[in-house]
Amino acid sequence: MNPCPEIIHHWWQWHLSVGVAIGLLAGIGVIVPWFRGNARRTEKAIWTLLRFIFVFEEIWAIHQSQVEHDEEQHQSWCLQEQRFQQIANKADQATDTAKVGVDKMKHLVSSAQHISSTTQEALNQLTGNGEYCFLSARRVVGRDEHGKLLVEVMVANPGPLPLDVCHVRVRYDGLVMSVEDEKRMFVAIADEQLGPMPPGKIPGKKGYRGQMTNIVLPEGDYWVNIETRNDRFYEALKIDAAANGVTVTNSIKVQNDRGKVVYREP
Repeated sequence: MNPCPEIIHHWWQWHLSVGVAIGLLAGIGVIVPWFRGNARRTEKAIWTLLRFIFVFEEIWAIHQSQVEHDEEQHQSWCLQEQRFQQIANKADQATDTAKVGVDKMKHLVSSAQHISSTTQEALNQLTGNGEYCFLSARRVVGRDEHGKLLVEVMVANPGPLPLDVCHVRVRYDGLVMSVEDEKRMFVAIADEQLGPMPPGKIPGKKGYRGQMTNIVLPEGDYWVNIETRNDRFYEALKIDAAANGVTVTNSIKVQNDRGKVVYREP
């Protein structure tokens, strides 16, 4: 349905232009007395009726002209309102299109961030990202020929990423009391590749998870060379067993090849 229908004028709404009838009336008022001053009664009645007809026609013309003007004004306002409504609808469509574009852009940005994060994680795993492992004593398993307690050693990866290479080389690092002690400092007690290792960091908690190794060491001081895929670390490990032969304590300090301490216990 057209909200602004076209204006249609019926035959019975026809009228002279405003001012025409009053002009004719004025002409009759001047001409008739001048030329028909001696007119009979019937003719005078006819001229009088004609004057009333012109008066009515003038009033009708004024009324209809006002009605037509109002109708035209209403249609004009209606058309203007429709145009404004069309502009508003187009603006709403443009806004909705822009919102869809923004949502798509946000999705693209989110996807790019996810790809970047995944790529960075993969790159970190490939390069090592400064991940390292270290050794710590966990439980007493016996005594050696010198009466020292033998302690089973655990390896741990305290980082958030898997560690595929964890090569450790353990040497004695205690006091040099004899030539034998000096020789021991240059001999590797253990030389093993312990990777790959899962992440040992426990989300939301302190501490780390580790896994047992086949390395067994007497209580004492040790120097551990640690090699990962792209980095090198050094660990100073001191193992103390309590007199009860059950409790084991560790003193651990791990530093990178630039001398920066990256882990310490206690």
